[in-house]
Amino acid sequence: MTLTRMIFAIHKTDTNPTRLRVSGNIGTPAPALTYLRRGGREPSSVSCVDGAWTMDLDAGDYLVEIQVEDWVAGRLDVVAELTPGQSPPIFVYYGPLPGSSPPVDLAAWEAAALYIDPPASSAGDPKDPWPPPPPPPRVTLAPESAAWFAAELATARARIAEQRAEAGGKGVPASVLDAFVTGS
Repeated sequence: MTLTRMIFAIHKTDTNPTRLRVSGNIGTPAPALTYLRRGGREPSSVSCVDGAWTMDLDAGDYLVEIQVEDWVAGRLDVVAELTPGQSPPIFVYYGPLPGSSPPVDLAAWEAAALYIDPPASSAGDPKDPWPPPPPPPRVTLAPESAAWFAAELATARARIAEQRAEAGGKGVPASVLDAFVTGS
């Protein structure tokens, strides 16, 4: 059974397309990667070539998912290949935030790269399904973007919980890859 294992969300304001490259030790065959743009009806698939997925994103809001049956063993790098003067994308997180009220909230931060290191052991380590934000400074999203991200990421969280329950709650947590994340 294929389960959703990694989700991250991106808000892009720069009107010039940004090339986003996701790479790492992903195994063979490469897992499926899709992205959904706000306003789109169906996710777009991205082929993995030479151990990396590459997509050109216009301004907008995106939800990116990687589907795998097993743990992705090593670090994944999500890198925006920016042209001189181009603004980096804004990564978006929805989940528990220290000291936030309500306990689950949205956080966004600007970064040219996101490095996702899975924990050394996945056994019995329930986590959120996307990378947690780095410490502030954070970015405030427009209300329509914030509402879309909150709805989409809450739905993803519920879907992943359901997938884990159907799988008997065994195996690698559905929320891999959020142990250590740094932006640059």
